[in-house]
Parts: sequence; C-alpha cells; structure tokens
Amino acid sequence: MLKINQTHPGRKLAPTVTNHRNKDTHEDKK
Repeated sequence: MLKINQTHPGRKLAPTVTNHRNKDTHEDKK
C-alpha cells in the first residue's frame, strides 16, 4: 500500500485512511 501511496500522491488520502482503518481493526482483533 505504501507503494501505491507514492505512485498516486493525489489519491494518498484514500489508501491512507483504508490502511489506518485496517490497522485499527487488526489491533482490535488482537
């Protein structure tokens, strides 16, 4: 996902928010 972020600086918010939410869910499940 980091690569996509660097490749698409304009759509940085979209993948960033998704990654953050995914991390939150992962931590919650832990």
